[in-house]
Amino acid sequence: MNRYKYLLKNIIAFLLGNIGTKIIGFLMVPLYTNVLSTAEYGEVDLLLSITGVITPFIACGIHEGVMRFALDKGANHKLIFSIGIKFFLLTAVVGILCFPIISFIPSLRAYGWFIYFYSVLSGFLTLLMCYIRGKDNIRFYAVLGVVSAFITAGLNILFLVFLKWGIIGYLSSMVLGQAITSVIAIIGGKLTRDFSIKLWDKKTASNMLKYSLPLIPNAFLWWCINASGRVFITYMCSASANGLFAAAYKIPTLLNMVATIFMQSWQMTAIKEHDSEDSEKFYEKMYRMLTFVMCIATAVLIILNRPILRFYVAEEFFEAWRCAPPLMVAVFFGALGTFWGSFYIAEKKTNRYVISATVGAVTNIVLNYLLIKYMDITGAAIATAASYLAVLLVRGIGAKSTAKINLINKPFCLSAVCLGLVTFASY
Repeated sequence: MNRYKYLLKNIIAFLLGNIGTKIIGFLMVPLYTNVLSTAEYGEVDLLLSITGVITPFIACGIHEGVMRFALDKGANHKLIFSIGIKFFLLTAVVGILCFPIISFIPSLRAYGWFIYFYSVLSGFLTLLMCYIRGKDNIRFYAVLGVVSAFITAGLNILFLVFLKWGIIGYLSSMVLGQAITSVIAIIGGKLTRDFSIKLWDKKTASNMLKYSLPLIPNAFLWWCINASGRVFITYMCSASANGLFAAAYKIPTLLNMVATIFMQSWQMTAIKEHDSEDSEKFYEKMYRMLTFVMCIATAVLIILNRPILRFYVAEEFFEAWRCAPPLMVAVFFGALGTFWGSFYIAEKKTNRYVISATVGAVTNIVLNYLLIKYMDITGAAIATAASYLAVLLVRGIGAKSTAKINLINKPFCLSAVCLGLVTFASY
């Protein structure tokens, strides 16, 4: 299939799946901000952030290995899936032994059940979806995302509006949503046919583990970049301030949808085009296009930031507008950084991910500590944008040997100036 047709086909499939998922998630925020207080919303956001860092350790990063190896030409899908499931089940059982530690943390003690079950189910569903994506079954992958969003939204309405369970209802809906979607993925994708307890190959398992293990510290470091600001805000300011910060993230989520749609499709294309003769011209054209599209989308959402939030969230959450523009700029840098990171995936050199993530995490933690003191949640947003820029620069330099294209080109410079002016004007 022509590379552009393949990319376009995947973009359309991911577009349909992500639009449904993101719109449902976006429409649920007014419910959350009206049913939960800023402190409660900040608390559940912190819990979800914690599960975000635990899940990769439980999953052992194997879901990424399953997807990448399944995309290889002539891959033995049943063998790869069977190895992935066995690794995951082993690490999930071992993970039970670690969770008594949670009882020693007073603020988390009451939610230990949620942290474990949500982490395991989230990791399991991610593995299933990565395998479905690795088999190039993009249509079902997209449909599954929409189905998951509908199920979770329905459970949220039931538990929060009708049963009025508050935080417990929110958390219960998240756990049940992952469990039900996993069952649908197994049945709809006929995945029981692809798993065999007898299938095993030492060399394949070793290569998958070698690919996946560096992604565990990488996931932790990315948690530092994405979520450490929320921890700093909670303890240096308050849970209510973190609730505002979480609400501010919802507008950049729309922008992130644009980036995610392209990057999910691009990563698969980059793997397939890795050894083609004219790949450099193709890569450069895609980089310029991504820079242009993300710049326009980011600028438009920064301009519409306050009008959207005025009607979108409860009045007590409106102050979140102040930290949304830097978060949108962070998504812009993040999309470009993911583009450069796709070359690491194509080469199966995931250890390089750790270097860029380390630089980003250190930048984020240091700036969070320095800026939140003086700028509250806006300081955390600026720290996030700076850390994403740091990751982009490190990845761009590191991947230059693979993709001989310029990181700092004319479209990038013009976009940076444009977004700087729009952000300044928004204040």
